[in-house]
Amino acid sequence: MLWSRVTIGLILGVSSVVLADAKSDYEMLFGEEAKKVAATPDTKDDAKLAAKVLTAAKMATDAPKSQIYFYQKAYELGIRDVDGHPSALEALGLLEQALPKRRLEWQSKKLKVVEAAYQRSRGAARQAAAKAYLEILLSLADAAAAGGKDKEAWELYRKAYPVAAYVRSPQAAVIAKKIKEMSASAAATTKRTETLKLLMGKLAADPRDIKARTELIYFCIAELNEPAKAASLVAEGVDEKLVALVTLAGKKVEQVPIDACLELGNWYYESLLGKASDLSKVLLLRRAAGYYQRYLALYTKRDVKRLNASLVLEEINKKLAELGQPGSTDVKITATGNGCKGTVYACGDDEYELRINSTVVLTDKSRYRAKSAEVELKAGDVIAVKLVDAGGSYKGFCLLFQGKEDGIEFATDIWTWSSYVPKDKDNWWLIETSSKSPMAAKGTSLRLPGYVVKQAQRPLVGMCMSIWGTGSEGFVYHVVTAADVRKLKWVSKDATYVVSSKLTTFGRPVEPKEFLLTGEAGPTSYIQYAFVTSEEAKPNIVISLKQIAMVKRILIENRRRRSQDKAAGLTVWVSSSKIRWTKIWTAADVQDWWRIDLKSSIRAKYVKIGLPGTGTLHLASVKIFGDAK
Repeated sequence: MLWSRVTIGLILGVSSVVLADAKSDYEMLFGEEAKKVAATPDTKDDAKLAAKVLTAAKMATDAPKSQIYFYQKAYELGIRDVDGHPSALEALGLLEQALPKRRLEWQSKKLKVVEAAYQRSRGAARQAAAKAYLEILLSLADAAAAGGKDKEAWELYRKAYPVAAYVRSPQAAVIAKKIKEMSASAAATTKRTETLKLLMGKLAADPRDIKARTELIYFCIAELNEPAKAASLVAEGVDEKLVALVTLAGKKVEQVPIDACLELGNWYYESLLGKASDLSKVLLLRRAAGYYQRYLALYTKRDVKRLNASLVLEEINKKLAELGQPGSTDVKITATGNGCKGTVYACGDDEYELRINSTVVLTDKSRYRAKSAEVELKAGDVIAVKLVDAGGSYKGFCLLFQGKEDGIEFATDIWTWSSYVPKDKDNWWLIETSSKSPMAAKGTSLRLPGYVVKQAQRPLVGMCMSIWGTGSEGFVYHVVTAADVRKLKWVSKDATYVVSSKLTTFGRPVEPKEFLLTGEAGPTSYIQYAFVTSEEAKPNIVISLKQIAMVKRILIENRRRRSQDKAAGLTVWVSSSKIRWTKIWTAADVQDWWRIDLKSSIRAKYVKIGLPGTGTLHLASVKIFGDAK
C-alpha cells in the first residue's frame, strides 16, 4: 500500500518505505525524533513535532488507519505545550470528521484545550476563548442530559453558566433553568431512594403483606423501570393480571408477541404514566413507545387498529417533545414509503368536511360545487369525511386524487370507502370504532360528475363513483394504500387487441374500437362499450403490449349503463408467449369497474380478458400499468 509515504518522507526529510500498519508507519517516519523529544524537559519540541505529525496525517489520504493514528499522536504531542494547542485542536476536529461515532470522546479532549485557553487569556482574546469554551461545554452538557447522565450534565451546566454570563449570552437564562431543573431532579432522586427503602422495609417486616408487595412491584415498574426486579417480587396473592403484565414486561421488546405489545403499550401509557413521578415519565413514555413501535412493525394491515396505535404513538411523541425529549422513530401509519404529491378534487351533497390525518383540507356547504386542494399522501394516511344533508334525505360525496406522476390515481368507490359511527362526534375524525360498513349498497352509485372530471389534470385512468347514504349526517373514511400512491407506467396506451368474435347486427360485424386502450372515450361519454362479441363459449379479448412489462395493476371498466351482469365471472390471464396462460384474477362480483392490484408484479407481453363460460363480452375500457423504470 504505497500511499504518500515517499512524498511525506521527502517533505519531512525522513526516509520512507512501504510498511504494514499505522503504528509501524509512525515509528518509521517519526520514531527517532519522538524518542529525542520525549527525552527533553522542554515541551516546545513536542509542539513542533505535533505540527509535523499533523501535516503528515493530512497528506495520508489513502491510508485512513494511519491517518487516524497520526491525528491521535498529533493531539497527544500538541496538548503538552501552549504552542502545540492549535495542532491538538485541529487534530481533534479532523478526528470528529473521521470517526463521528466517537464525537463525545474528541469533544471531551477538546474541552481541556479550550478551557486552558480561556483561563490563560486576557483582554479581547478572552471573549473569543470564552465563546469557544461555552460552545463545547453546552454541547457536552446537552449530550450528557440526553443520555440520562444528570449529575455529569449538572456539573457541566454549572461550569457553563458563569461563562455565559461573562459573554452576555442569551443562553444564560436557559442554562440557569436547566441547573434548577436538575437540582429538582436530584431532590426527586433522593426522595425516590427513600420511598424504595420504606417499601422494602415494610415487605421485610411482613413478607405476607400483599399491599406492600404490590406497591413495591408497581414502584419497580413505574419508578425504577426494572421489570425483572418487579418479577422477582411476584408471590401468591398478587393480582393475576398484574403478574401476567410484569412477566411480559420482563421480556425483551423484540420477544413480546404482537397482541401483548399493544396491551403493554396501553398499560404503560394509560395506567402507569399517571402514577409515576416527573422523574420517571420520560422512561415510561419511551417504554410505551417501544411496544407501539413493535406492534406497528408487526401489524401491517391498514385498518382502524393500526390507525389507533399510530395516533397514540403520535401523542407519546408530543408528550416527549413537551418534556424536551426527542420523539421516538417508528413505523408510523402516516409514514410508509415516500410521499406522493398531487391534487384532491371533491364535491358533496349538501355539505362536507374533508380531513387528512385530522387536518382540515377541504370543506364546502354548496351542493355539488367541485373544489380542489394540493396535498401530499403516503400509504396509511387516513382520509375522513363528515357528510351532511340539510334536507335529511340523501347525502352524497365524491373524491378524486391524481398524483403528479401519470398513473397515480384513486377515487371514492363503495368497495374501498367505509362508513362508521364515531364514539365522539366532537372528534369525529378519530376513527375509533371497529364497526364499519360500505357507504352504499350496489346500484346506488353514480359516476363522478363531469364538472369534477373537467377540473382534473388529465383524463381519468379508471372509473370514479359518488357514494351515497340515507339520513342527514354520515361519516366515511378511506385508508390510503401503497397501491393508491405507487408510481406506475401506463403500458397499454399504445397496445393493440383482438377479439375472439364480433357480434353481427343488420348483417354487419361490430368492429372493435381503439379507445378501449387509449381512454379517449372518457367516463362521461355516452358510448357504452368499445367492442362486443357474439354469444359464444369463452368469449375474450387478447391485448398485445408493445414490449414485455412487469404488470402491477389493471383497470377494467364494464359496459356502461346496462347489461353489466353479462360480465359475471370476468377473468384475466397473462402470458409472455401466448402458449401458456396464467390466470391472475377472477371478479368476485359485478361492478361498474374493477381495479386489480397484484401483490407482486408479473412479467407479461399478452393479457387476456374473458369469461370462463358461454356468454357475450363487452367492456368500455382497459388500462394496464407496469412498474415504472
